[in-house]
Amino acid sequence: MSTQGIVGAALVLLSAVILIRAYSAFLKKRRTEGEELYRFLLHITSGVRRSLATPEALARDFSSDSEEMSRFLNLVAQEKELSFAYSAVGFSLSREAGELFSSLFSGFGKNYLEAEVARLEDYARSISELLSKERDEGERSERAVRAAIIAVALGAVILLI
Repeated sequence: MSTQGIVGAALVLLSAVILIRAYSAFLKKRRTEGEELYRFLLHITSGVRRSLATPEALARDFSSDSEEMSRFLNLVAQEKELSFAYSAVGFSLSREAGELFSSLFSGFGKNYLEAEVARLEDYARSISELLSKERDEGERSERAVRAAIIAVALGAVILLI
């Protein structure tokens, strides 16, 4: 086996590891953002039920370590509408989760108290179920992608040898 073959095999395996880590990081970011938005939904539900707090006040009372969530909260705290702040940040959620949050935020505050609380609770239930389903699907997807990348990388290494 030549030096070039060994170097090529090492580069292929290194590339495979980088791809696997990037995909895992993407899935982790997606999960984290969904969970943080869900936590914020629970926070605003509690705030609306308790004191009819404005979105700006609710955003100032909530904290997150997520970069995207912090940008979202800053926009809301600056008295931007929830729907504007949500669309301006560009979360990396799945299409279905993104549509649910977009619909939630665009209709926020347009009902009387009882209807608004019921609406928020319905969204919380739907989003919780969706995030749980996506967590399970993400784990399966991550294993499948990892196996496929490793198989392709090993195939390429065998061809190089």
